[in-house]
Amino acid sequence: MRYRCLVINLEMAMNVVGRIVVGGAIVMAGACSSPTEYRAEALRVTVSPPQLTLTNTSDRRVAYIVAERNFAALALFSCLSADSPWLGPSGEVSLLYSSITGYEAGKSREAIVWFATFTDTDVGCIDQARIKTLVVKL
Repeated sequence: MRYRCLVINLEMAMNVVGRIVVGGAIVMAGACSSPTEYRAEALRVTVSPPQLTLTNTSDRRVAYIVAERNFAALALFSCLSADSPWLGPSGEVSLLYSSITGYEAGKSREAIVWFATFTDTDVGCIDQARIKTLVVKL
């Protein structure tokens, strides 16, 4: 099986995720590194049912939000900020599918992970141009 990565501009991403306000690019990964691993800039997401593992591959903190793809198309999330869940440099967190916002066992097939690096000087919402998105198969 061949795998490929696609980078889509924000205008095209709006068709994918609905009317959610996100900045930057959306990376739709059929599996960039392997059938279960997705990467984009500062974040690696490993899918190992029944959980996702997010790994910060940078030397800065990474804020993130994870939601089921169909739910995300209907929801309008508050901003990504230093108050969002985050990972320290080289940090890692495992999330059970059941903890993903909007996840429904047997129905959910993809999740969207929004993330951005931030510094101690970032206050309030992170500039949308810095927010990246990964779509991962569950």
